[in-house]
Amino acid sequence: GSLYFNEAGTTWGTDMYGFRINLDGSANNLQIQSHDTSTERTIISMQRDTAAVTFSGSLTIPDYIYHAGDANAYFGFEYNDAFRIVVGGGEKFHVTTSRIRINEDLLILDNHKINVGDGNDLQIYHDGSNSYIDDTGSGNLIIKGTQIVAQKAGGGETMFKGISDGAFEAYHNNVKKFETT
Repeated sequence: GSLYFNEAGTTWGTDMYGFRINLDGSANNLQIQSHDTSTERTIISMQRDTAAVTFSGSLTIPDYIYHAGDANAYFGFEYNDAFRIVVGGGEKFHVTTSRIRINEDLLILDNHKINVGDGNDLQIYHDGSNSYIDDTGSGNLIIKGTQIVAQKAGGGETMFKGISDGAFEAYHNNVKKFETT
């Protein structure tokens, strides 16, 4: 059944199976507490004026949490130790014990870095004016590919090419000016 509270401005409480429900109408506060003769601990506190819900201790989520009225927006935990976020019906973020998959663009604001390695040995960032790839570790920065091509921002104009088992080519104004054989 349902339990209704209609006594604004009053304090009301009831004990059920080791739990206490307290309604403080003057403070617009509802609390669910674990309760026995020696201890009392608030488990859930809901504040009506701010719509804040506070959980104390662990919160177990058996499956997914959905946005009210929108079954296409939810996040939650899966049976195989995975976590996912779905927005607009499409998975945007998925974490498993072995990887993190992001299915949308990753936006990192100016002056914030992507740090890789225990000592932040590789850093990729933009300072608002320039973009950087910093290899700050003790080893080499190794770039691998069948062809390594550097182009002008926005593409369309090649600056140089390194071709696997072949030539190195240098360009000026998208015209090849030098090559090795």
